[in-house]
Amino acid sequence: MNGFELILPFLRPIQPLVLDPEISETMVNGPEHVFIERRGYVEQVQDVSLSPKSPEVAVKNIARRLAIGFWLALVPAVGFVLLIRRRAQLEDEFLKRNLPGYNDYAKRVPSHLLPDPTVGRITPKGWVCCRVGGRCAE
Repeated sequence: MNGFELILPFLRPIQPLVLDPEISETMVNGPEHVFIERRGYVEQVQDVSLSPKSPEVAVKNIARRLAIGFWLALVPAVGFVLLIRRRAQLEDEFLKRNLPGYNDYAKRVPSHLLPDPTVGRITPKGWVCCRVGGRCAE
């Protein structure tokens, strides 16, 4: 069921207008004022009215469906973030085992998987880690 089919039952009085292929737009301006655009001309439709609650219920149903879609999309996104984090841990472990000097570097420079206000600079003594707005460790 797409979003259109979800709200159409709440708009039964204008359903024939919405489904008419000759009508390019259906506009509702309050429960008593329904307009259509057909062949480039806008005209008011007589004898059609909606209950004041119909548009409100339709909008709530659309919002509910979007919210459910958001939460369902969040589940794989969290899984993806956890997967990236695990990969970063595996890479870090590999570098500690196989890259000379990386252990020392990793102790001085925190992980940058998440934003961190840390910068580094190279001095004659080697790499120095600095906190932004703070002093550098010498």
